[in-house]
Amino acid sequence: MKRFILVGPALGTAAIATVFACSHRTIEFERPSDDAPAAPSLSSGDASTADDESALISYCPSLKCTNNTTTCPGSQFPCDVDLMTDVQNCGACGVSCNYGAQFGPSLCSNGHCVLTCQLGRADCNGDVEDGCEVTLGTDENCSTCGDACTDPGKPCVQLNYAAAEYQCGCPADTTPCSSDSTCRDLRSDDKNCSACGHACDPDGPAGAPPIRNGYYGCRSGQCGQAKCNDNYADCDKDPETGCETPTNTVQNCGGCGIACDPGQVCGQEDSGGGAWSCLCPSGKTLCGTKCVDPLSDQENCGGCGVDCRGGQSDNPFAGWHGLGMCLYGSCVVECQHGWVDCNHDPSDNCETNVQSDPNNCGGCGVHCLKDQACIGGRCAVEPCPDSGTTGPQ
Repeated sequence: MKRFILVGPALGTAAIATVFACSHRTIEFERPSDDAPAAPSLSSGDASTADDESALISYCPSLKCTNNTTTCPGSQFPCDVDLMTDVQNCGACGVSCNYGAQFGPSLCSNGHCVLTCQLGRADCNGDVEDGCEVTLGTDENCSTCGDACTDPGKPCVQLNYAAAEYQCGCPADTTPCSSDSTCRDLRSDDKNCSACGHACDPDGPAGAPPIRNGYYGCRSGQCGQAKCNDNYADCDKDPETGCETPTNTVQNCGGCGIACDPGQVCGQEDSGGGAWSCLCPSGKTLCGTKCVDPLSDQENCGGCGVDCRGGQSDNPFAGWHGLGMCLYGSCVVECQHGWVDCNHDPSDNCETNVQSDPNNCGGCGVHCLKDQACIGGRCAVEPCPDSGTTGPQ
C-alpha cells in the first residue's frame, strides 16, 4: 500500500478515505484502491514516482512562489503579487500600467498592459509608449481607427457629444454645417434656414407685430414664421395673445392640456434642456431631475442623495476592493473576487485578501504555518528535504 505524508495544514481531504493526526502535526493519507477514484493531488504532478509501494513523501510548509506569483518590493505578504493581473507589477515587479489621467483605466492581462482610452481617443498603433495617440472624429479616423470618410459630401460628423459618437455623413434630412460639421435641419433651424449660415431675424419682416413669449423663426425652410419661446405654446390659437400658455406646469406639462396625475410633478428628467413631462411613474421617486427606484438605485438608495458607489468622504462604503450596491433600499458591499470583509468594519471596505494573506488564507481566520505562503487561497507546501522520495519540484 502506497502512503503520502503531509507536514502542515491538510489540504484537499474531501475524498480521502482514512486520516490519522499525529502529535507532530504530520497527517497521513491512505491511498484508495486502484479501482476507486483518485484523491485530489497536493502537488503539480504525481505525488511519487518511486516504484516501491511503501515509499513515503513528506510535505513541508513552503515559501516558494508558484502560479505566476512573486514577492515584489512593497509586498505585504510572500507571493502576494500575480504578475498576470497586477496593474502595478504587470509581467514583472515595478512595471506599472498606469499611464496618467489623459488615458482611461488600464488593465494587466496575461502579463501585458492593455490600454483603455478616454472617449474620443484611441490607441491605433498598438504602442503603449505613446498611449491613446489618435483623436477620433476626423475624416481619417471617424468612429474608430481607420474609419475614413472619403466622400467629400459625407464628412465625419458628431452625432452625440456626451458619448463621442461619430459617423461619416449626417442622418437623413439633415446637413453638415459650421466648422465642426454639426448636422442641422435646414427646414427648422433658425440659424441655418434653407442653407447653412442663413440666420432668421427674430423680429421678423419690417412692420411685423411683436409676439408675446415668442419670435419669428424658421419653419418649412422659410424665415418670418411665428414661433414660441421654449416652454411656451399658443394653446388658444389666437394671434392676438401670442404664446400665452407656459408648458412647464402640472396643467400643461410639455404641451397644451397635458395634465399630470395627483402626486406627480412637471419636470425635465435628466435635465439638460429636455422636454418637460409628468414625473414620476408609480414606484419611482423624483430626486433632483431624475426618477429613481429608491430600492435599487445606487446613487439614491432608500432616499435621495444616499450614494452607495463610494468616492465621497462621508460615504462609509468607499473602498478599493468592494463595490457598494443598493439592495432593497439599503447600501451593502459586494467584495471583489479574493477579497473579504473579515473585520466587519464598513469603513475599510473589503480589507482582507484571502488569496495571499497567510493569516486569512482562503477564508477569514484560516492561518498558515510559520514560513508558509498563501497562494491562491491555499497554504503552500513542497516536498520536505528529507522526504522518502523526491516529488516534482
